[in-house]
Amino acid sequence: MDKLLQQYVEKFKDNFPIFSVMGMDEAEIKKLIEKAIESNEHYEAVYKEYADY
Repeated sequence: MDKLLQQYVEKFKDNFPIFSVMGMDEAEIKKLIEKAIESNEHYEAVYKEYADY
């Protein structure tokens, strides 16, 4: 995982938004990072909006 995160930083000059995928297991996160690197596109975090608190 650390190696993939470092590759992401080197490619995009930005950290992968790991906090946005905290509910996923490590294999799923690795796939997202690999896909971003291979497609040369930043991972876009998707946040749910909560209307009621």
